[in-house]
Amino acid sequence: MAHPILEKWSNAVNSHNLEEVFSLYHSEAVLVATFSPNPLTSKDLIKDYFENLFTNPRAGVIFDFDSMSTQDLADNLQILSGLYTFLKEENGVEVKVPARFTYVIDNSQEQPIAHHHSSQLP
Repeated sequence: MAHPILEKWSNAVNSHNLEEVFSLYHSEAVLVATFSPNPLTSKDLIKDYFENLFTNPRAGVIFDFDSMSTQDLADNLQILSGLYTFLKEENGVEVKVPARFTYVIDNSQEQPIAHHHSSQLP
């Protein structure tokens, strides 16, 4: 089952809407990104990461919502984990990069993504 925040996130990524993606991350969010060797621990680093990602004309993501697990930790706090596939272009060819994700979501916040971990599948 899809989650509203992840739907917003994927729609923003797929339309290369930097401001929409950026607006979902809390001011103190951490992003352990699929295509970055280091954790991104500031809003500036997170914005730079997505700016760079969106320079790839086919950058996008497809969630496998059937794989998603939701853990409710408190009234508004959830952990969402599962699988998705990143799309990108290399040398004019579309490349699919299977990955796994974990989000910590605080649904009481305007910027609900507190933590996002994404890594390529081995």
